[in-house]
Amino acid sequence: MIQVFTYYLFKEYNYYAIGTDGGIIFLDASNSLKIIKKINIEDRIWTLDYNPKEKILVAGNSNGEILTVNLNESYKINKFKAHKEDITCIKFIPGQQSFISCDPNEFKTWNIKGVLLNTISDDSTNTFYKFRLSEDNKYLI
Repeated sequence: MIQVFTYYLFKEYNYYAIGTDGGIIFLDASNSLKIIKKINIEDRIWTLDYNPKEKILVAGNSNGEILTVNLNESYKINKFKAHKEDITCIKFIPGQQSFISCDPNEFKTWNIKGVLLNTISDDSTNTFYKFRLSEDNKYLI
């Protein structure tokens, strides 16, 4: 049995990316959810986001790794260690080629090639699980 933790609907392709306990599964929404592609990894995928302009899917897993999947290049995968803990949220910054990831104690900003741009740490007892950007894309809420 597969456990599903998150999903993303690609409207222009009419298919889903599903984050599971064993990787990412791409399903065709127009064909009875037929499996298009499976990317197997040993860790849970907690969070997904997509940049439609660049056609890149980003995923955060339970081992603190980020996976970038380039849909223009036949699902070419880049995987790198990004956090010490589970990545609980990941989000592209609209109109930019960068994204933000967070674990329970810090936010990090990355470019789409996986280069770290900024880190914001919180040593208090706060725990980060989700965030959103302000309408002007300047603040985390």
